[in-house]
Amino acid sequence: MSNPNLVKIDYLREVAAKLTNAGFGEKGTIIKNACELLNISRPQLYRELEMVGFKSGRKQRSDKGKTCVSVEAAELVGGMVISAMSKTGKKRMPMNLALEIAQDSGKAPKVSASTMSRVMKQNFCHPTQLTAPTAHQQQRSEHPNHVWQIDASVCVVFYLNKKSGMHVMDEREFYKNKPANLKKIEKDRVIRYVQTDHTSGSFYHEYFWRSENVENLTNFFFSCIQKRSFKEPMHGVPFVLYVDQGTANTSGMFRNLLERLNVEFIPHATHNSRAKGQVEQANNLIETQFESLL
Repeated sequence: MSNPNLVKIDYLREVAAKLTNAGFGEKGTIIKNACELLNISRPQLYRELEMVGFKSGRKQRSDKGKTCVSVEAAELVGGMVISAMSKTGKKRMPMNLALEIAQDSGKAPKVSASTMSRVMKQNFCHPTQLTAPTAHQQQRSEHPNHVWQIDASVCVVFYLNKKSGMHVMDEREFYKNKPANLKKIEKDRVIRYVQTDHTSGSFYHEYFWRSENVENLTNFFFSCIQKRSFKEPMHGVPFVLYVDQGTANTSGMFRNLLERLNVEFIPHATHNSRAKGQVEQANNLIETQFESLL
């Protein structure tokens, strides 16, 4: 426990005595000087003065803690902000605009955006509260080859044409506003498969042509479990395989293979990519530290 600041306490007692004996119109100057010296706000100064026995004598407002903003109005404004949010979490509608629209339609009182934000937080409908990630807990693996993670991603750097070979994907040619160009090379896309070992952090990756399917997944899994070289000592069959619920991962053929090898299959919930964050990070490393140099 920290020792009290005796010098500060003596000064607060001095300020309290001055306020008690101050005449009409003199208290403001005393309060201002004390706030500047202590570098605190007026409410904080009054709270600290109460600790040394000073009472301002002012009565508490009868409507303290009450607000004219209803729960329905707070939920409406919060819902407008959330509904306008993109899938990536980008806010497209600011709080003040949503509040202005609600006020113009008569569904919210004339209050400031900060007041509305405070009421929304009190009622747990603020956008930051609604978009907060769910509670999670880190998992521990016992040894190498205990838990593996596998994930497949479309390579966004290049694609492979059967006749003309590898091509770099120019952002000016392939982006969301030109879906026809993406459709044109759909069958030429390159799929990156990545495997990570949860304990050691070791990862391995390969590229496959066209699509994510059970044949490519099976061939990749065989590459992961076999001994490749002395530079890549990680090999062997894992005890647990942790993947998403993709069609290839949950197919009967691949599940049967895992069962024959005594590998426990654990798929995570949909729309929860952070559940296998290790392999997601490995994908990011490969894309930024390797593919970007090609």
